[in-house]
Amino acid sequence: AVDTSLIHKTKLHDYYFVWDDKQKTSAIALGFGSIYNHSPNPNAEFNVDHSEEYIRFSALKNIMAGEEIKTKYLSSDDPEYKLWF
Repeated sequence: AVDTSLIHKTKLHDYYFVWDDKQKTSAIALGFGSIYNHSPNPNAEFNVDHSEEYIRFSALKNIMAGEEIKTKYLSSDDPEYKLWF
């Protein structure tokens, strides 16, 4: 995990996961994890394991070859919470 304020100064700004409840530390998922797109109807989910220090992605349904993997970034279903993209 790295200091979140530093990530905002880099090109990784749009690709990090908040790592703690206070939103002061963040993590970058290696591999493709940080570039999966957001969807309100995802076909995958992610779970953070703080003790082992990893982010695990799991399919919510069968994902066909060539199908885009999408996850839900937001923990809130509040329609007032707007994404920047």
